[in-house]
Amino acid sequence: MPRGRASRKRTAPRDSRPTEPAKSVRREWPSASPWAAAAVIVLAGAAAYSNSLHGAFVFDDPPSIAHNESIRSLWRVDKVLLPVEKLDYYRPVLNLSLALCYGVGGLHVLPYHVLNLGLHLAASLTLFGLVRRSMLLSPPAGGFREASTPVALAAALLWMLHPLQTESVTYVVQRCEAMFGLFCLLTLYCVLRGATSPRAWRWYGGAAAACALGMGSKEAMAVTPLLVLLYDRIFLASSLREAFRQRWGLYAALALTWGILLPMVLVSDLGQSERAADPVTIWEYARTQFGVVVHYLRLSVWPDALCLDYQWPVAQTAWGIVFPAVLIGVLLAAVLWALWRWPKGGFLGAGFFATLAPSSSVIPIPDLAFEHRMYLPLAPLVVALVLGVYVANRKLVSRRPSLRPAARLSSVCLVAGIAAVLGILTHLRNDDYRSELRIWQDTVAQAPNNYRAHNNLGRALAQDGRTAEAIGHYQKALEINPEYAETNFNFGMLLVQLGQGEAAVPLLKQVLAVRPSDLEAHLNLGVALAQQNRVDEAIGHYQKVLEIDPRFAPAHNNLGNMLLRLGRVDRAVLHYQA
Repeated sequence: MPRGRASRKRTAPRDSRPTEPAKSVRREWPSASPWAAAAVIVLAGAAAYSNSLHGAFVFDDPPSIAHNESIRSLWRVDKVLLPVEKLDYYRPVLNLSLALCYGVGGLHVLPYHVLNLGLHLAASLTLFGLVRRSMLLSPPAGGFREASTPVALAAALLWMLHPLQTESVTYVVQRCEAMFGLFCLLTLYCVLRGATSPRAWRWYGGAAAACALGMGSKEAMAVTPLLVLLYDRIFLASSLREAFRQRWGLYAALALTWGILLPMVLVSDLGQSERAADPVTIWEYARTQFGVVVHYLRLSVWPDALCLDYQWPVAQTAWGIVFPAVLIGVLLAAVLWALWRWPKGGFLGAGFFATLAPSSSVIPIPDLAFEHRMYLPLAPLVVALVLGVYVANRKLVSRRPSLRPAARLSSVCLVAGIAAVLGILTHLRNDDYRSELRIWQDTVAQAPNNYRAHNNLGRALAQDGRTAEAIGHYQKALEINPEYAETNFNFGMLLVQLGQGEAAVPLLKQVLAVRPSDLEAHLNLGVALAQQNRVDEAIGHYQKVLEIDPRFAPAHNNLGNMLLRLGRVDRAVLHYQA
């Protein structure tokens, strides 16, 4: 790859004019060590997430971890990196990270949470480095250079401690969002370092490697090469032609990483997900995203009511579509204006919409809203807010220099206060993840019409021995959506355990109407029928299980019991032996 441009006046990290007396430059900020700032970030993040390390596996965690046999043999890398049949997505780097955790601690939650926190801290440090070095590209007279470390520290702290990030950090399998954020930021950081380094090829190689890892972690990483090009044009090069001339090898390598997405997209099938019970069209998804994005923006400013599973409804009314669409349209117009008049500021707005676009545009994902999708898009919002406060503070001080010490102190107190509040909110939110029961109680409180949340709360209550409460939530889930297979299965299985086979039969038959090859549904339906002395029908379902999977031991055992009741001892013995 060709090397980036040599450091010139616009990219020099310090003022190179030797004749200007040092005393003529009045510092608004005391010199701050980047290493000290990095230590503050790590300590603050560790404190805020200290209670997340023993959180339970929730929602998609069990199928992706506990029931995922591909992660149990790390030495079989070929198996780890191949698609997993029972999952509706294919993200090989994510699966490899889960295999690493399984190799360390099996199904103990600690190594999974430690790695998640490590990814979040690494992303925060990368954001700090990216913002700081981007500000060092500014002209000496602008005042951004000397404030680069405190401004970058403030942005990284507020982004890291924001409670919106908890879903990507404490909800284990959503580390894919944190991995996307880390590798996207790392790609940009390596490109910046390469453009200002005499050994550019090393940094560009790191950028390509980070981009490749991100592509294997989350499909949203597809926007990163385009984001790099926009950053290059605004911060590093005077034109697109110069960017390609200086770094054509880098862009060729970044473009090649798109090839990693091809098998991921072809193999993944979100339509197989249980969350695809209510599929939406492109138009339904697109018109609903206006309101979803406005909700994300509100939570970014005021994170008062976080929810693990919104089950957001499709927008149907003009008020639910037009008002948020106008607001988003105004914001997009403002971003375009900023890209024309103040490109560096416009880049932040473009970065927000670009990183959010894969999940909040026209691609119909089964769920219309999830907070973890704001993991990376939150970064440009926070950076814009911090820079805005700094610029306003600087203008105020320029008019009344006597206010400089007070303004500096108030800025530090403001950032520290907001960071403390966000850290406390994050700590409290992490506490909701300590058990499945706790997180689903909170979700039902936030989304009372979410049948999936009622189903999951019912299952958690049943596991806790609170069967009467579990039955109430199962009934509420079926009242909202009578055809939801998971509720029919869980409710039916609970009734079988309670010996109420007659009530369980229609529920389990409803499951088999949707999932005719469900082994557990056939097995429990056989038990329910046996409880009513409908032995022949029970045997039929046990035999159906063995047709699907001849090695399914519970079906052999139950079939042996039925045959023994009929006096067919020899055949019963064969099934017991099997």
